[in-house]
Amino acid sequence: VSPQNEDHPKLAEISRDITAFLRKPNKNGDTWQEVMTAMLTDCLCFDAGVLELAYDRKGNLQELVPLRGSTIEPVIDELGRLKCYQQNIFEEADTYAIPNASGSTIPKFKRKQIMYLSLFKNTAMAQGNPIIESLVNQVIALMRATEHSMLALDADEIPPGILVLAGIAGRAADEAKADLQRLKGQDHKIRVMTTPDPTGVGAKWLELRRSPKEITMRELVDDIRKTVYRTFGVMPIEMGMTEGMPRATATVQMDVASSHLVTPILELLAGKINAQIIPALTRSTEIAEALEFRFDRESRLSPAEQQSLSSTYATYIKQGVMTRNEVREALGFLPLIGGDVPTIEVAG
Repeated sequence: VSPQNEDHPKLAEISRDITAFLRKPNKNGDTWQEVMTAMLTDCLCFDAGVLELAYDRKGNLQELVPLRGSTIEPVIDELGRLKCYQQNIFEEADTYAIPNASGSTIPKFKRKQIMYLSLFKNTAMAQGNPIIESLVNQVIALMRATEHSMLALDADEIPPGILVLAGIAGRAADEAKADLQRLKGQDHKIRVMTTPDPTGVGAKWLELRRSPKEITMRELVDDIRKTVYRTFGVMPIEMGMTEGMPRATATVQMDVASSHLVTPILELLAGKINAQIIPALTRSTEIAEALEFRFDRESRLSPAEQQSLSSTYATYIKQGVMTRNEVREALGFLPLIGGDVPTIEVAG
């Protein structure tokens, strides 16, 4: 609001209090960065980042506590409306889980007690789509595309070849072949040559070597790496793959990566905080509408760009197109008293 507004000092004080609360939002001593890292890690892996909004008996928000996203399940009714959240932490064989206790109850949370962050909301289920599942599915599909790619990754694989068993024939040869086919890791395509010559004793392995062109392990690794990048929305330039890439192309890719990966996450997080945490801290809809949480993501301008921008704004102010406070708002500065009056410079 404008500095001339009588509510400006009060709102500024509330903003400072909220900022101080968010810097250290719980009694465990966790910082804002630690809480966000824990929640967003779950959000990327499980598509379920969860913050518990802990209230006291008077209804005042006291703490923000990150919970393990995979244990929180939204409970919906037959119409798809959210009723509450429940936490299932009593599953066996679950890493870091609490063992099942007889007579234990499932913790439940009211809607206002949970901030549930999901990047890939859908109408099929209350939860989102974990990005790690998409990655696993795509990698498995890629590796199953060719049979020899799967076999090349098997340490117990018997390479293609012909086993020559001299002096063994008939039933003994069939049993030897059956034994080999039951070996772990083989591909059930072993070819065995036998001879009934009683004087010939011994065994010889004739390996059918693959040509270097057939073994494309390096290409497979590159394909898997690209699959990981595509699933997580990461550009190759972000991972240092800059061979033969012009600087202009690299700059454009970095801008695109920021706009389609980082920006949506921060916009979703800021929207959740403005919709749930700010009203809970102020306990007033009117005050909450006058406050806004946002990330400062403006890139720094070069000296030439700063000079050009300042000349543009100076012209707007001199011709009365913009007021000084409008310019300061565009630059991210606080308003000045008296800066809301349009002015025009004239000769003399």
